[in-house]
Amino acid sequence: MAARALPPFSLLVKDGWQLLHKRFWLLFWITFWPTLTPHILESASNELAQVPGLPTSLFILGYLFLFWSVAAEVVVLAQPSVHSVGDAYRRALRYLWRTIGVMVLVMFGLIAGSIAFIIPGIYLSVTWAFPTYALVAEDLGVIASLNRSSALVHGRWWAVFRRLFGLGLIAFIVYLVVIALMAWLEYGSLATAFGDVTPSFTAMSLVYDVLGTGLTLPATLFVSVLSFTLYRQLKATD
Repeated sequence: MAARALPPFSLLVKDGWQLLHKRFWLLFWITFWPTLTPHILESASNELAQVPGLPTSLFILGYLFLFWSVAAEVVVLAQPSVHSVGDAYRRALRYLWRTIGVMVLVMFGLIAGSIAFIIPGIYLSVTWAFPTYALVAEDLGVIASLNRSSALVHGRWWAVFRRLFGLGLIAFIVYLVVIALMAWLEYGSLATAFGDVTPSFTAMSLVYDVLGTGLTLPATLFVSVLSFTLYRQLKATD
């Protein structure tokens, strides 16, 4: 059991920071557009609604792009030979449908666990925290990825929970500061400048959405990279 002990949290942060420093801009652009897309569609919702079926089609394509981007992000982390955004997306294509399968199963599992009783939901959120990493890094199938994540966490649930909680706390603090700042700028300064909601107000709101996304993304990426680093630590000590 001692051989499966995880390194201290400080080493997790150190190793994760080094990986983030190496891969930051690739990860940034892969994550930026999927995060921003809902804001763009929301800003153009009135115009899009004029075309029958277009909102539904864009909704489906948006989610496909999101899943594809998740796979591309893991490809960047797991495969050091990737040096461009295009190459990351190209390699991620082979994992796309498996990524969708894993994420859908995890989502339904967490929902079912939370509805039944909140404790199973919390348990599964830790046990199934790493299947997308296992899927890409070890080229596994959907069920095999879920089983691999469970096996890595088995016997170390509390240690993994503490580390994931620490990562979530770091992200929450950063999000809170940025969201408070952006809310003040958007709904204070813009309302004062434009009064009622006008096209100019909507355009400026989109600008602030872009700015807010750019400011929160580093925290999102930091947590994502540290989660992948934790997966590597679990794998190395298994």
